[in-house]
Amino acid sequence: MEVVRQFGHNLYRARRQAGMTQDRLAAEAFMHRSAVWRIESGQQIPRLDHIVWLAQGAGVQVRDLLRGIE
Repeated sequence: MEVVRQFGHNLYRARRQAGMTQDRLAAEAFMHRSAVWRIESGQQIPRLDHIVWLAQGAGVQVRDLLRGIE
């Protein structure tokens, strides 16, 4: 699986396990919901600061969002 798709899958899984909507995660990560959707669907590569904010918003470690990415 390519990097951007794997990251999106990991983010989707973390968000769902946290019981969050895309709207809520976006608010926690200081992003727009459409950006979260594009990242989860593998259409957008997140910036480094967004990766950190998304991890914090979902209540996971950055390494959890990078799992399976080499």
